Amino acid sequence: EIGFISFAIFNVLWSSLYLTFWKQRSSFISHDWGISTEADIEITKETRPLFKGEEQFNEITKETILFYPSWKRNMTRYFLSVPVMTLCLFFVGLVLFLILELQQGFDAVFSEEETSGILLYVPKILLAVIIPILDTIYYKIAYWLNDQGNEMQRFC
Repeated sequence: EIGFISFAIFNVLWSSLYLTFWKQRSSFISHDWGISTEADIEITKETRPLFKGEEQFNEITKETILFYPSWKRNMTRYFLSVPVMTLCLFFVGLVLFLILELQQGFDAVFSEEETSGILLYVPKILLAVIIPILDTIYYKIAYWLNDQGNEMQRFC
C-alpha cells in the first residue's frame, strides 16, 4: 500500500537527517565543554558546582575536600530515582498500550469504509506527537534526579 511505503520512506529520511544533525550537535557540545577526545574527559572530572558535602581534611593530599557519604547517595538512588524511573516506564507502557488499543478500535471501525483511509493513521500520528512531549518531560525529570543524586563529578 502507498501509505505504508511513504511512511517507511519518511522514517528512513527522518532518521538519517536526525543522525546527521545529532552528530553535528554533539560536535558542538563537545567543543563547548572542551572535550575533543576520550583522554580529555579526565580533565573535566572536577567538582560539580551543585555538589553539596561536608568539608573534611584529606590526610594524603593535605587538602580540605568536600565529602558526601555514599550511603546517602545510594538512599537517594534507590528510594527516589528507581521509583521515579519505574513510574515513568509504567506510564510509557500505559500510553503505548492505550494507543495500540485505539489503533485496534480504529481498524475495526474504519476497515470497511474506503473513505476513512486517513483516519486509520490517527493513532500513529498521535503516538508521533506524544513521544516528543514525553521526551521533554523525562528530560526535565532526569535533570532533576541528577541534581538530587549529589554526584561529586560531572561524569561518574
